[in-house]
Amino acid sequence: MISAICISVASCVIAAWMIYTILSLAPWLPTRKSDIARIGTLSGLKSGETFYDLGSGDARVILLLARLYPDARFVGVEMSFVLHGIACARVFFSGVTNVRLIRGNIYTQSYGDADVLYVFGVRRSINSPRFLGVVAQLRAHSRIVLYNFTLKRWDGITVRDAPEGQTPLTIYTVPE
Repeated sequence: MISAICISVASCVIAAWMIYTILSLAPWLPTRKSDIARIGTLSGLKSGETFYDLGSGDARVILLLARLYPDARFVGVEMSFVLHGIACARVFFSGVTNVRLIRGNIYTQSYGDADVLYVFGVRRSINSPRFLGVVAQLRAHSRIVLYNFTLKRWDGITVRDAPEGQTPLTIYTVPE
């Protein structure tokens, strides 16, 4: 009886996770800690700038960067109630004051104040018309940092960083 209940609960959790994955930018796969400092450096993040992490998960990227760049502002947008709750707890207990978390859909947020947009999205989602609508909100000279995947078409400056043994990062600068 108990094993049947456990199997039912596990099946529901897996089904919910699959639905979440289908609806989101990408499944939750945490960014490797060894890549997070590279993201800050390659994005050219400066004091006073605003860094958005789309699909921020447990907030690991923005928490580490918030400590490295205390004069920048960080915003994490996460759709999952569970991951957002974990992120809120991590931010609260970390003591950082330059992080704001939003639980919501990345496609319905405003990014007019973004200087850097970080995305660990899959190829189909970052090249979708919905994501290109997010990109269209960015000001000239804003940067988009993509972890692992690339945009199919881009008219601005593109820099790709792929050291051997590390995940490729691609930085796009929004043209004037």
